[in-house]
Amino acid sequence: MSIESEKKLEKYWVSLAGVIIQNDKCLILELSMFPGQWDIPGGRIEIDENYTEAFLRELEEEVGFVNVKVIEVVDYDLWYAGNRKMPVCAIAHLVKTNESEVKLSHEHLSYKWVSQEELKEYKFLWPKAKRMIEKGFKKHNELKRV
Repeated sequence: MSIESEKKLEKYWVSLAGVIIQNDKCLILELSMFPGQWDIPGGRIEIDENYTEAFLRELEEEVGFVNVKVIEVVDYDLWYAGNRKMPVCAIAHLVKTNESEVKLSHEHLSYKWVSQEELKEYKFLWPKAKRMIEKGFKKHNELKRV
């Protein structure tokens, strides 16, 4: 690859997110930096960090869950965050856990377990977060029928 074509490549963050559903409700988190805006648990991969290790670390840091099972990727999106308009590739996974005691990090003010119908009442930081959660619910419901 030439230096000229390399300069045209976009650099971006990879963000791993978990759609955690229990009792037909999804866990959502209110952001400390943006009160009134919501998110799903997860975060970015650190330098030299393994994909799976990064995702499990983020779930533990943000909500305190350590006994989780990642079912599969349910959606992904690319969007531009912050004033620098940094591109973020967000990958949403359906996650199962029997843990219910949420231990929030400093990044979040509060949490809620919401039904699929209640999603419309919340404003999310990620432009496609509702779509990601909807796809998580769809997969969750498919697995319940099996």
